[in-house]
Amino acid sequence: MKKKAKTKNKPARKAPQKSTEYRPTLAEKKLLEVLLNPEHRLKTVTEICGMAGCDRHIYYDAFKKDGFCNLYDKESKALIRKAKASIIHASIRAAQRGDSAHTKLLLTMAGDYADRTIFPDKKGNPQDLTPKQDLSEKEIERRVLVLLEKGLRRKQEEEKKNVKG
Repeated sequence: MKKKAKTKNKPARKAPQKSTEYRPTLAEKKLLEVLLNPEHRLKTVTEICGMAGCDRHIYYDAFKKDGFCNLYDKESKALIRKAKASIIHASIRAAQRGDSAHTKLLLTMAGDYADRTIFPDKKGNPQDLTPKQDLSEKEIERRVLVLLEKGLRRKQEEEKKNVKG
């Protein structure tokens, strides 16, 4: 009598897990490359598509995809972060010429700028308010008056020091 060979129970093979990360098509990769090139920032959609070698429908379809939009945002922010020092120097030069409008936009895109509105609270201490917070006209007027009064008091105190000194 022959003995049967024992077979070891092998675990079932697991199928490789599908990645949930967005992967752009080849056409979308080319489109992204053109879009991220600062030299093409003023080009039309038709010109951009021509440089990327794709049709306009690919452009519009790509921007309907959350994954493509997220990738575009991520790559745009990375470019801005890499060029932050250059952006700051260019902004300073532009500001010296009297133009600083672009600075806020670029730093906001890089995540390094946030609009903040500071008003005094009821005791006159600074209070950080988000732009979305709604205040009544009366409350805004009251807070502005508090600021003005504090400024006047400081000015009067400085004048008294200067007269005594």
